[in-house]
Amino acid sequence: MDTEASGAFTRQKRCPHVGMRLAHTSSPNTTKISPSKCLLRTRKLAAQLVDPTRPGDFNQALMELGATVCTSLNPSCSSCPASGHCRALSIFRNDSLVLVTDFPLKGVRVKQRQDFSAVCVVELLGGQRTSEGSQIDSREVLGGLEKLEGRQTNNRFLLVKRPDDGLLAGLWEFPSVLLDGEADLATRREVIDHFLKNNFGLDTKQTCDIAFRKNVGEFVHIFSHIRLKIYVELLVLHLKGGGNHLSGIQDKETMTWKYVDGEALSSMGLTSSVRKVYTMVQKLKQEKLSFSFTPSKKRSRTTRKK
Repeated sequence: MDTEASGAFTRQKRCPHVGMRLAHTSSPNTTKISPSKCLLRTRKLAAQLVDPTRPGDFNQALMELGATVCTSLNPSCSSCPASGHCRALSIFRNDSLVLVTDFPLKGVRVKQRQDFSAVCVVELLGGQRTSEGSQIDSREVLGGLEKLEGRQTNNRFLLVKRPDDGLLAGLWEFPSVLLDGEADLATRREVIDHFLKNNFGLDTKQTCDIAFRKNVGEFVHIFSHIRLKIYVELLVLHLKGGGNHLSGIQDKETMTWKYVDGEALSSMGLTSSVRKVYTMVQKLKQEKLSFSFTPSKKRSRTTRKK
């Protein structure tokens, strides 16, 4: 069966009830049929009725039939040209307790689940630190917006690949951790720091220095069954020793990750929520571009001469 022909029959947005009634794919008062079996029955009927070379014509005719004759609430079965083939009408004639309008069975709407997620946009500064107390240019911290000394900064962003099954399978996103519920900033940072240390070796006390850290904001992303509240934070790091400690970590872990520059990130096919996170971070950078950030310096003791 041609996929396009089957789609013409099964993916109508205006009148899906027509195909369901013809195929008798569901009924609240008869044998219960799973959604997968409903779809299978409808596709089998489509294989019998739809001309695979002209599926659009059949789809248009079926939509017109559903809009004028086989309506959702008040079907005119006596004047329907397909009444002789309608299984819903046949069942109604044999059992008055079952109505044609019982088809298709309306699914029960599942209550949305409320989830919370802490997302951390990790940006690694390019270049090497010359000394423990050397100053980091604010434009380098807020990289990608201006040129430094005639060249673009080579800062990189950490991306994590989602599992190959489940929600948004196989897509790339910024590091994130699901929370047990509403959480304050301190709790979110503790969870994120633990996640970055265990999975990527990013330890702010040993392997990297924090150049800039800022809570960016929050927003709600709606899925069909999930209402996800996302907390966004920007974390700019400078790796000690050029980041050589990261080599080999990915081979030992099941998590897939990579570093990309700003240009590559902008051209990637990201989800709407990931794109919104990145937009929020870029807006923050533009607002803070004039600021400069200096890592904390160790105090040196001076010996008083006697």
